[in-house]
Amino acid sequence: MSSFHRTTELRAATVGREVGNDIPPTYRIAGVEHSVSFSQETDAPEWDWFLAGTELGQFQQSGLWARIKAGEGWKVDRVCLSAGGSIRAGFQVLHRRTRFGRVGFLSKGPVLPQGSDGPEMRELLLRLVRDCASRHKLLALVAQPPDFDSICSTALSDGGFTDLGLSVVIEATDCVGVGPGRLDWRRHLRKSTQTQVKRAIKRGVTIRTGTEADLPLFFDLMVETCRRQGASPNPPSLEALRLLWSTFDVEGKIRMTFAECEGEVLSGILCLRFGNRMTAWKKGWNSKRTNLHPNALLTFESIEWAERSGCALYDHVGMDPAIARSVLEGRELTSEQCASRYYFLRGFGGTPQILPPPQIYFSHPLLRRLYPWILPVLQWRERLKRRRSGASRKPTEARTDPERTTQSVDEAA
Repeated sequence: MSSFHRTTELRAATVGREVGNDIPPTYRIAGVEHSVSFSQETDAPEWDWFLAGTELGQFQQSGLWARIKAGEGWKVDRVCLSAGGSIRAGFQVLHRRTRFGRVGFLSKGPVLPQGSDGPEMRELLLRLVRDCASRHKLLALVAQPPDFDSICSTALSDGGFTDLGLSVVIEATDCVGVGPGRLDWRRHLRKSTQTQVKRAIKRGVTIRTGTEADLPLFFDLMVETCRRQGASPNPPSLEALRLLWSTFDVEGKIRMTFAECEGEVLSGILCLRFGNRMTAWKKGWNSKRTNLHPNALLTFESIEWAERSGCALYDHVGMDPAIARSVLEGRELTSEQCASRYYFLRGFGGTPQILPPPQIYFSHPLLRRLYPWILPVLQWRERLKRRRSGASRKPTEARTDPERTTQSVDEAA
């Protein structure tokens, strides 16, 4: 047995009791002494700085995000591995009580950058993740690894996690490369997308940068879009949106823009910047004046702003997994896929990506054994809810939903 395994086995049982102590537990990995620190504070400037400096760091792991989710009743537990006075790896778990018990969510983590991602370090992180679930007596802990971590899913499976099997997180996305050294993304625009952008400008559509005073306007656009799609708005309230704005409104980490024509606001988009990634987090459209192509110009301008801001990626946030796989495998899309909002997003020259699947961990061994039997029932309920949601939308709403038919409607004009 290696010295690492002997050390971790001796200390694993004491990790939970060390929380809050002045001297955290230490581990020697590859000859380097690593210390483990614990925090339940939302403010975490050092952790956020570490995240922003690695391509695996995403805003869902940040202290900024923990502060926002605290307003919804979530508590945070953050664990960092440090060496030489610098954070080398870590994770942030959000957890709260439900009617079934306390549950946790490890979104876009654990974060283990290249150069620190040896098997011993990864094993230690997973031990600490499981310990977190035990310390907080979590009924279940759901984890989705960082977008660009191709190894973590296997490590989670080997560490006691199992596939969640439910569509509770985004499964695919589409990112436009805008950073230095990349080919000009404009060269990859679909011809029809280029035409839509030019028509929008010619027909008088302009882009205006919003301020905090415009949050009610954006929230109304977002709610209207969610209503047409049969979905619940997130953030769920204007107050929650204001909290998001006040939290990220530092150093240019948030931007809200609107597409307007003749004094009428047609659509809006809210982008979050974290590290080298610009995320098109929320959008809204009033479904009017489709012949003006406001969404095409709005998206185009947002990508340009990401480029000007020095970002490497513009993330559309979300892509139909079937479309993503078809594109990656070079297969032709169906007519239904070509009429979706995802086909519209594909017109901006991005690259689709299948994201790591969510996995779930149960501290109690009985639940781990029972979950494969419970999962089919949960999947049946998920399908039933999806069918009911689709049936509740009127046919006219389905045909004019801007998020689903933007491309086909725009090209017909």
